[in-house]
Amino acid sequence: LRGDFGYSFEQKRAVNQLIWERLGLTVVLTGTTLIFTWLLAIPIGVLSATKQYSVADYFFTFISFLGLGVPNFLIALILMWIAFAYFDLSITGLFSPAYAQAPWSLAKVGDMMSRIWVPVLVLGMGGTAGLIRTMRANMLDELNKPYVQVARAKGLKEWKLIWKYPVRLA
Repeated sequence: LRGDFGYSFEQKRAVNQLIWERLGLTVVLTGTTLIFTWLLAIPIGVLSATKQYSVADYFFTFISFLGLGVPNFLIALILMWIAFAYFDLSITGLFSPAYAQAPWSLAKVGDMMSRIWVPVLVLGMGGTAGLIRTMRANMLDELNKPYVQVARAKGLKEWKLIWKYPVRLA
C-alpha cells in the first residue's frame, strides 16, 4: 500500500489531492452536524422525559416524529427554498461565488458558516429526532430507579439530580 490512487483524467490532477480537498469539508460538515444533533437532542430529550405528558413533551414528540417520518430530500427542498426566498442565499454550494475558488481565509470560513446551516439542518434532522426519542425513553427508565429515589429523599436538587446521574447513564 502506497496510498497512490492514480491520476484523474477528467480533473487532470492526482486523485489524492481531490480526495483530501473534499475530505476536509466532509469532516467539517459531519462534525458540525454531530454537535448540532447533540446540543439540540439531549436537552430536549431530558426535558421531554422530566415533563412527561406536558405540552412541551407532546410538541417535541410531534416534531421528532416529523423528523423521522419526512424524507431528507423533502426537508432539503423546503429549507433550500426558505434560504433562497427569505435569506437571499445561493443554494448551489457551501460558498458564495466570490469565495468558491478563493484560497482559505477567515472571510471564506465566515462565508461557509453563513451557508452551512441548511445542510446541517437537513443531515441533523433525522439523527436529532431519533436521539430525542432514545434519550426520552432511557431517561424515563433511569428516573424510576432506586438510586434516583434515594437521591430525591436525601434532598438533592432536581436539576442536579437529573444532570449528575440519569443523563450520564442514559
